[in-house]
Amino acid sequence: MTYGFRALLCAALLIACSSAAVAQTQVRVLNDHSVVWRLSSATPLTTVNAGTELEVIGRDRNWYVVRLPQQQGMPAGEIGRIAVAQVRVIDDRPIPAVSIQQMIARDPLAGDDNDIGIFGFAQAGYNRWLAHKSFEAVLGSPATPLLGGGARLLVGDRYGVEFAVERIQKTGQRVFVSDGVAYPLGIRDTIRVIPIYISGLYRQRYGAWTAYGGGGLARYAYRETSDFSDPDENVNAHFNGFHVLFGMEYGQRRSLLRFAVEGQATNVSDAFGTTGAAGSFDEHNLGGFQLRVRILAGR
Repeated sequence: MTYGFRALLCAALLIACSSAAVAQTQVRVLNDHSVVWRLSSATPLTTVNAGTELEVIGRDRNWYVVRLPQQQGMPAGEIGRIAVAQVRVIDDRPIPAVSIQQMIARDPLAGDDNDIGIFGFAQAGYNRWLAHKSFEAVLGSPATPLLGGGARLLVGDRYGVEFAVERIQKTGQRVFVSDGVAYPLGIRDTIRVIPIYISGLYRQRYGAWTAYGGGGLARYAYRETSDFSDPDENVNAHFNGFHVLFGMEYGQRRSLLRFAVEGQATNVSDAFGTTGAAGSFDEHNLGGFQLRVRILAGR
């Protein structure tokens, strides 16, 4: 064996040993939908399926501290904890002992359940009125498009409060209703509704997707004006109501942009009196069902 060959062999062994030293222990998940929990609290970070391999940073009693792979829909390097019973070690490297509490104290991002996030958003969609006969008679459709926006405040990633305002406006024509049949009068009639919502939210993250639901108060500003009408014949009124909502949001934990699809049901009872098209159709609720798409930006 020549001197050059021996030197090359020693160098190769040294590189191999160095690589082994820096390599991390891997564990394989045993069951589908196994939960990886946040370090800071008993709330899920994501779920993983059987066969997923996770990098182990250390062990704290009955928990492995692991780093999620990027394909789990989380930012690369996201750290959580998984129960020892949920995984199996797939190599013989030693696993160092760690303290989860000390890791949280050193890394504020590991304990961000109390962090405050502020987001602005824009949204668009359709509203289908509960007084659908009246709106279809006047506007030609029981549903109208809507545009809006607002702001959201998140505490951690689970609880939130948001303020939203929308604008709904469409022009149709006045009608005369007899025996449940609407007859157009050819007089232009414009309806404008500006809903304001204040909502409390509860959220649950599943990887890059977050399901959320909530509800709160609604305030509707309703205005209806017609050509050739006296000022006292026009309507300009405000009504109170309430709403419930649910949605699915896509975006990683610290993404600048997020996208959501949302459904909402709103009740604004006793908004219409006994006159006009709504009175003729015995429809008095100004609420409806809203379906929206939303773009959010913030941290």
